[in-house]
Amino acid sequence: MKRILISLVTVLIFSFSHAQGDLDKAYRIIADHICECSNFKSDEFKNASVAEATNIFSSCGLKFYGDNKNTLNELGFKLDTDMEANRALWEQVGIVAATTCPDLFLGLNRKKNQEAEASGEEVYEELPYVVGKITEIEKGTFPIFKIIDVDGRKHNLLWLTIIDNPVLFEEALKGEKNFVLEYYESELYDDRIKEYRYMKVLNAVKVQ
Repeated sequence: MKRILISLVTVLIFSFSHAQGDLDKAYRIIADHICECSNFKSDEFKNASVAEATNIFSSCGLKFYGDNKNTLNELGFKLDTDMEANRALWEQVGIVAATTCPDLFLGLNRKKNQEAEASGEEVYEELPYVVGKITEIEKGTFPIFKIIDVDGRKHNLLWLTIIDNPVLFEEALKGEKNFVLEYYESELYDDRIKEYRYMKVLNAVKVQ
C-alpha cells in the first residue's frame, strides 16, 4: 500500500510540475511576442500617450492569443469568462515581459509620471460608451456581450479582461437596467471572417 501511495504522489507531483512548466512556457512565448510586437523603441511608441502605449501592448498580446489559441490552450493558457483567472494569467505574462523587455515598462512608468506632473494629477482619457442593457452573452474565442441601447440599436462588446466596477458589472449582467458601458477599440483576429479587424472591448460599467 505504501508503495502504491508513493507512486501515486510521484505521478501527481510530476503531472503538476509538467503542467506548470507548460504554462510557464506559454507566459514566455506571449511575453517574447509582446516585447517584439510593441516595438517600444520606435518613435511611434516613444511619442504615444500612456493610454496609447498600453493599448499597443494589450493589442499585441490579444492578437497573438487569438492567432495561436489552440497551441496556447494546450499549454494551459486559456481565457474564458472567469475575469479573475484571466487577470491572473495576464499579470503573469506582464511579470515575465518585465524581465524580457524592462525598458518597455520603465518607459511606460516615465510616461505616466510625466503626464501626471504636467497636469498636476493622474491622467484619465475619456473613452466612448454605450448606454443600454446586456441582453445576451455569446461564447466564442472571446465572450461577446449583446447590448441594446436606449434607442433600440444593437451593439457587440467583447469581454477580455477584468472589468472596472465589478459590483455594477454583476448588476449589468442581469439585464434589468440600463448602464453606461464604456469601451475601447482593439484590433483582434475574428474567427468568423478569418482576418483581423477592429472590435469594441468592454472596459468599465458605470451608472447614468
